[in-house]
Amino acid sequence: MIRSKNKRLCFIGPLPPPVHGLSLINKLMIKQIESTHLDPIIFDSKSKSLYRSPLNILLRFLRMVKIIGVYTYLLTSNKISILYLSLSGGWGQIYELIIITVSKIFKLKVYIHHHSFAYLNKRRLLTNLIVNISSSSTTHIVLCSKMKNLLKTYNENINVKIISNAAFIKDPKVEEHKQPNESITLGFLSNISFQKGIYEYIEVFKNLTNINNVKSIIAGPYSDRESQHFLEKHLIDLKNINYIGKLNEIDKNKFFNKIDALLFPSINEAEPLVILEAMSHGVPVIARSIGCINQIVDHNSGIIVNESDDFITVAYNQIIRWSKNPKELLSLQQSAIDRFKKHKENNIRTLKHLIDEFKLSMQ
Repeated sequence: MIRSKNKRLCFIGPLPPPVHGLSLINKLMIKQIESTHLDPIIFDSKSKSLYRSPLNILLRFLRMVKIIGVYTYLLTSNKISILYLSLSGGWGQIYELIIITVSKIFKLKVYIHHHSFAYLNKRRLLTNLIVNISSSSTTHIVLCSKMKNLLKTYNENINVKIISNAAFIKDPKVEEHKQPNESITLGFLSNISFQKGIYEYIEVFKNLTNINNVKSIIAGPYSDRESQHFLEKHLIDLKNINYIGKLNEIDKNKFFNKIDALLFPSINEAEPLVILEAMSHGVPVIARSIGCINQIVDHNSGIIVNESDDFITVAYNQIIRWSKNPKELLSLQQSAIDRFKKHKENNIRTLKHLIDEFKLSMQ
């Protein structure tokens, strides 16, 4: 283990369960840190669940008070030299502002990893305080150049590194598409909710019911009762839809190898892992132009739907086109793999440099 005077890196952020993009990336970042024999102190700042009930808010408050207390004790005991903080997208920044302020008092090197556009699309006082209080000796980690530019509107002098989530995605075992398929299988993979776009997905498929060579596979756990009732009703009414529930990693690989395209109508995203995973399997994606998505997917590897356009109409027209010209879809499938590999290679280098910074700071 690499330690200097018993000082260690402290990692603060939500970890699974519950499983979502942020918690998964945090888990993978910890693996990266541990793989180089660093021995991080880990504080799991997650909420008990994704639901914002009064009880869960209270439990989160108590958890964060405990974390702040223990973290402050470790600082006063001179046991920490680096803080790595996975920043919340909402009111959790209240706790993180306290943590960062205390860290600056003790002159720690701070790394803040940003995973949300919520405070970038709309300026927030809490974020402004965090960015400017932490400005010196702090490195901000963002997902794409769009995120970097928006973050710098808070303070143009901050130090920013770009590391896409692609750096954390394993290369999958892909079943190659050697010839155009006779049918098109559309996929949906997410925590199933209206925010993630299950309504739009079903509407697209309803419009395709007369097209015999289009099928559907839906995967993911239900987020709430309302979306569950909605999907269950349409599973009865519509043919050629197969709902397979929550997936583990092995099942997820099988899912991507079975589908020809992924529909991702979500309305609030930063850099979704599911899009990167789909592209790594050679699955082109139809998604909205939000967050970093239009910097991952281009016209050669998928379809980007402008925010001013109707997702259902654009997706429907594109799938009809693919059903008539399967060679076009086949070309996108290979381009999706190539684009993902190039994107991943570029970001792995930056991730390695970041880990090297940690190691140097610990010596």
